[in-house]
Amino acid sequence: MNILVPLTILLVSWSIDSTDPEVQKRIFYIFCAVHIVIVFVGVYIFIRIWQTGDKTLIRVKDAYTNEESIQQHWEYDLGKLRDLLVTKTGMSAAISAFLASRYGIPFPLLLQSLNNPKALYQSELFRIYVKGEKAEGELQRPWAESGMLPDWAKSIWTQGEKDSEKFLSTGGSSAAASSSKASRKRK
Repeated sequence: MNILVPLTILLVSWSIDSTDPEVQKRIFYIFCAVHIVIVFVGVYIFIRIWQTGDKTLIRVKDAYTNEESIQQHWEYDLGKLRDLLVTKTGMSAAISAFLASRYGIPFPLLLQSLNNPKALYQSELFRIYVKGEKAEGELQRPWAESGMLPDWAKSIWTQGEKDSEKFLSTGGSSAAASSSKASRKRK
């Protein structure tokens, strides 16, 4: 995510009178209108997937269990549409609406009014079924999973897992020995 977008929205939210009920209503109406359009585009993509009914088989690796399965293109696309509409946009919109209604802060609504349409527009499904791009190259299924963690954080995580496995496989004896050597050097 571009860091300038949240900062700009934060500045805009500071410059408006968020305590004014009329302003809160307008922001909420904008938020609702944007997400109604997202739902209509999601329904359109669903209908296009259903009409196409592409039965080409692909091998898909489950992100959670790392198990491989064989799916048809339309099944894969419906799963990705569910992830996009429910997990990526729906959950963030629901949390933002809760924060705005509970605490009266418009920033989450403004942020989701820009980020959710951007996520939909940049999705592979939008590019294939709305823009009409061919499913070739980077749009060839299965698509690379886009995680929330940056690459440097993933590398730190995997290095930590390797170190933990190494520590557990040696029973912690090498770590205890190295710490006792270090304590002898200090004395």
